Amino acid sequence: GIEMPALTIVGSVVTLREQLRWFDSLPLFGKRVLITRPEGQSADMARMLRDAGAEPVEMPTIRVEPPSDPAPLATAVRTLHAFEWLIFTSANGVRAFFAALDLAERDTRALGTLRVAAVGPATRAALLEHGVRADLVAQDTHGEGLYEALAQSGPLTGARILFPRAEVAREALVQRLREAGAQVTLVSAYRTVGASEAQLRAIRDQLAQKRLHAITFSSSSTVERLVQGLGADAISLLAGVELVAISELTAETARKLGLTVEHVASEHTARGLVEALLAAAVR
Repeated sequence: GIEMPALTIVGSVVTLREQLRWFDSLPLFGKRVLITRPEGQSADMARMLRDAGAEPVEMPTIRVEPPSDPAPLATAVRTLHAFEWLIFTSANGVRAFFAALDLAERDTRALGTLRVAAVGPATRAALLEHGVRADLVAQDTHGEGLYEALAQSGPLTGARILFPRAEVAREALVQRLREAGAQVTLVSAYRTVGASEAQLRAIRDQLAQKRLHAITFSSSSTVERLVQGLGADAISLLAGVELVAISELTAETARKLGLTVEHVASEHTARGLVEALLAAAVR
């Protein structure tokens, strides 16, 4: 009954297993971990999981698409001289902004004297990919963290701020900036939509067969879209699966939807998600 792929070892060398074994002693060996990040954004995380012995399952629960109306962002990238600050709260926002800049046949020189602010190491890294070093990086990944960092950098009264972000997002940061007297121009840079029916069926099948041991959530959207896609069976399908959130905000979203989050990453990045799994495995 043995079929390919198989490896047959003949002879006394089989007695060396205890000395030569290494892969099955890795901390995450045997775990199948679902990565819910958008397509094209999970390669690094999948590599880190494999290095730790896990089997990554790349099935995005969200897709990132252009905004419903791209005109406001197109106008913004042509009038950057009118702003003092350019702020980003996600790597997706950075990618969408620079895609619009390229479409307008402009490059990073168009930023001129603009000061750039970002939330967290992932957003900072996305800016560096485009040759831009953020003037200010808030380590707290909540929007409120960026507000505090901006407020400490100088008076916000009258500050002209361009904020490219998701089409649907929390309003806390914008509200606090405006209350402080800043002039915030909010433009939709991208929108997130749910995974395709085929992707959701594949995830459902994996869960029903108990083939997933852990799920990593990189944003509130990844949680919401998964639960929405699984429908009424979501809670029962996810019962017994180890859930890991990239931040306390994402964890809170999951809890409001009736899920139990076992781990929250201390560093709000893909590496932080993997390290949270590793920390739990070695306890």
